[in-house]
Amino acid sequence: MPRKNYQRLFYVAIAILILIFSLELLKSSAGAVAPDLEELLVFVDNSRGALGFGWLMSYVVMSGYPVTVLSISFLDAGVFNELFTFLMINGSRLGASLIVILIGVVSSLKGGEKDIVEGSSIGFLTLIVTYSIQIPAIFLGLVLLQWSAIDFTPNLGFLVVLSNLYDPMVSPILNYIGPLVGVPLSLAILYFSLTVFEKAFKGVQIESFKSSWINFLMEKTHYSFLLGAAITLLSQTVALSIGIVVPLYMKGFVQRKNLVPYIMGACITTFGGTLAAAFILRSQVGINISLIVILSTFLISGFFLIVYRYYHKAILATTNFFLKKNERLVFLAFLMFIVPFLLLLF
Repeated sequence: MPRKNYQRLFYVAIAILILIFSLELLKSSAGAVAPDLEELLVFVDNSRGALGFGWLMSYVVMSGYPVTVLSISFLDAGVFNELFTFLMINGSRLGASLIVILIGVVSSLKGGEKDIVEGSSIGFLTLIVTYSIQIPAIFLGLVLLQWSAIDFTPNLGFLVVLSNLYDPMVSPILNYIGPLVGVPLSLAILYFSLTVFEKAFKGVQIESFKSSWINFLMEKTHYSFLLGAAITLLSQTVALSIGIVVPLYMKGFVQRKNLVPYIMGACITTFGGTLAAAFILRSQVGINISLIVILSTFLISGFFLIVYRYYHKAILATTNFFLKKNERLVFLAFLMFIVPFLLLLF
């Protein structure tokens, strides 16, 4: 095995260990300060507010994954109910698309590209695809949640070993800093674990994706869908899986139209990390909510794959409509910020 592969495995192993530590710290911290959290989150007093809160939080932390983990922790601590947790998780996905737009802008600036709008077009395409899937998936998920469509009750007793391993480190830290500080600290450590995890994919950029078989996969709808799902499942962040193909698009190796199914696949497996976190946190209700989120997203995506010819045309037409004029992009960006605030305040 080449040396780089050993390095990647090392980074993955370290990232997982740090991730579990952050989740154990978050679980202990959130549980200890549940009453304080309820007072701090008094403005999240309805379902719309929970959706807007998750949306805005993903802007603040520049990632959707920490927000989904935080929502499971709030559920486990009794701060949020099942409905609020479900909506906060979905809200995080609506907000995470902004990160891909920023990746496109940064990629354009680094590459010396003058047309920043073109560089960020993949971000806007990701946003439109995500919204087209996630918004109807929210309504479908609400129905599934009301019906208790998934009632998976696995025996999680074997995961107690994680608490036994990490408690000697978690307890002294919480005794020193206090659980109220422990919540943001655990999120910072979680974010750091994602950064370490990304190092495993460092170098898996343009050169690795220029091969003819990758181009072949990207040109086939179902293969592109599966490729996007697989890469996102491994990286556990849409920002990374989409960020990998942004330079390819900028260099002309990938066409925008071939990225639609790739993004669709990424929209499903990005919640795999949320499900894994629910297992590590030993939250059976959180596991069921995560499965409902995944199932509803999968069903909507599956339907769009069935009618893909029409869906594809609609997505590209909508994207082109906004990209043609800067005023439309400004309006879309304005909506991205004002809508979650309105959801939170009203």
